Amino acid sequence: MHTANYWTREKITRRKWLAAAGGSVAGVSALGLVGCGDDGAPSTGKTTTPAAANSASAAAAAPKPGGTLTMPSMTDPATFDPYTNLSYNSQEFAGSVYSRLLKPKTGDGIAPAELVVAPDLALSHEIPDGGLTVTFKLRPNVKFHETAPVNGRAFTSEDAKFSFERYLAMGQQRTAFGAVDRLEAPDPATLVFKLKKPNAAFLTYVTWGSYVWIMPKETIGNDNKHPEGPPHIGTGPYVFDQYTPATAASFKKNPNYFLPGQPYIQELRRIIVPDSSTIRASFRSGQIDVLTWNTAIGEPDIDSVRKANANANYVGFPSFSLETFYFGETITEPPFKDERVRQAVSMAIDRDALLQVSSNGKGEWSTLFPAKFSPWWLDPRGKDFGPSAKYFKRDMKAAKELLAGAGYPNGLDTDLNVTFDYGAEAKERYELVAAMLKDVGIRATLKSKEYAAYQSTTSVGKFTGLAYGPYAVYPDPDGFLATYWRSSSPRRKSKWVDPELDALIEKQSTSFDAEQRKQAVWEIQRRVAEKSYAPAGVNGISYIANQPWVKNYYHSIDYGAPSNSVVNAWIDRG
Repeated sequence: MHTANYWTREKITRRKWLAAAGGSVAGVSALGLVGCGDDGAPSTGKTTTPAAANSASAAAAAPKPGGTLTMPSMTDPATFDPYTNLSYNSQEFAGSVYSRLLKPKTGDGIAPAELVVAPDLALSHEIPDGGLTVTFKLRPNVKFHETAPVNGRAFTSEDAKFSFERYLAMGQQRTAFGAVDRLEAPDPATLVFKLKKPNAAFLTYVTWGSYVWIMPKETIGNDNKHPEGPPHIGTGPYVFDQYTPATAASFKKNPNYFLPGQPYIQELRRIIVPDSSTIRASFRSGQIDVLTWNTAIGEPDIDSVRKANANANYVGFPSFSLETFYFGETITEPPFKDERVRQAVSMAIDRDALLQVSSNGKGEWSTLFPAKFSPWWLDPRGKDFGPSAKYFKRDMKAAKELLAGAGYPNGLDTDLNVTFDYGAEAKERYELVAAMLKDVGIRATLKSKEYAAYQSTTSVGKFTGLAYGPYAVYPDPDGFLATYWRSSSPRRKSKWVDPELDALIEKQSTSFDAEQRKQAVWEIQRRVAEKSYAPAGVNGISYIANQPWVKNYYHSIDYGAPSNSVVNAWIDRG
């Protein structure tokens, strides 16, 4: 592969690039959920490998109540209403205030990306008739926050029913619950879902922190809206205190939380820090207590952070930051209507070079799933991928021939829509991607939008030209497929209509046979690659971390960290 054209551009200056300009990239490590770990890094600092999963820093004999936990976010939440916004930070802020029916369990031996279902507002669930009825028994003696207009009243099944019905009416990812026919609340402690068809991922959707948070009925009007967004009132571990845009949001301990004595930490503070280098410096100096998956430390920077902060707890894992191209509404128009142009986009990208820049060569090529998303990810370099694997390999000659065959022998000009608000490292990746495209004649001009505008337009396919950026994280393949790939989803980033793809998505969603479902998911990846609906990038290695004085903190890549990680932790500075 020929790399000289873009290694030598002055505007691309990442310090971890290959030492010799024009050299080829080879020998990428095949790292998965098991055994990525230190990868030969110095032994300063405590690092937990995904093989050992989470291992919290040494716990004190008994929890110590009090203190403030500070966590960063790179952007402000676009809104505090988690139903109407796609942003991870809106969901994470919601996780401080609201509860779910179920939540991911955290603890020793559970990896950050692993989903083990645990109770939240629902203590138990039953699926008695072949998957068409799901009955939840709710936790008794749960109260909402003592904030008007709710004023600490008891939570009942009617609130859960209202919340799910509101989400079904206007939630940005409501297609995930497309199997739901109706909900029933036969008594205050019972919630029943009646499904039109079985759904293999239903409990995952109920559990994962990017879907339905439970709200009190009276905070929303008959139109499912509140004039200023819903008041931030829930049954969660923390009560909303105050928010200053571009600075911080603070949450105080809920004294009536349904887990007695918890949370142990008195105040949760989410500070807005748009620069990743500032976040790392603040963690090294102890001003930040926890780095979650969306502010994780990349492989190129982990050594310097560990040397400066040797006693912190670090957990390495294959990054779930799934970056791809997508085409929005322009996929129905020239030039991107022609799949040969989309295939040329994919073949322009040197994925090994992207790994070298972003993760010192450690990681894998992704598909429409993150690499090592076992057992669903199909390795595009493996024997099972088939003929469409060729579109993952950088081949400038073939890319130019595809463009010429589509009617663009001299290449084409387009916009490459992104947001630089994901940080300096992301900006450098986007510049590199644009340079790679130019090498084959796709002259892509980077167009960055402010984060909130990006989320409301580019991220849902409303743009002209081409786009490149991340997809959200899900623990089940149907989360990715129902959200981004089903033709009926409002959240599709590329607006194609493909009945064959829809049929495969339907097949995997209703199959409870593991092997049959896996084969359908693999076939979906082959078809998406053949059509190049969303040419994918790579997944490197990232590290999440907590300070040594943060005890009993177990990391999760779920968006609801306050309700499943912070709620069990405490601070002990000695």
